[in-house]
Amino acid sequence: KNLRPLPVNYTLLLGLHTVFVKNVPFAATNEDLKSCMEQFGKVIYALICIDPDTEHSKGTAFVKFQVLYFRILLTRGKLLLG
Repeated sequence: KNLRPLPVNYTLLLGLHTVFVKNVPFAATNEDLKSCMEQFGKVIYALICIDPDTEHSKGTAFVKFQVLYFRILLTRGKLLLG
């Protein structure tokens, strides 16, 4: 058979994608962030960055999505958060 590599976009759709989020409210919890971000697609996890010395939020987070669609929207500047 003639085997050809999958198109790049198709290959990326199979993976998981992590997005860095800035300007997260300091009072927000991981669950708050996950609930907010689920409007854009299936969220695997949302993790707010915590300063190890103060144990307070740094105002940033990582959100892992299952679908590439969210990442495409972000890179084209069509979706602004914060």
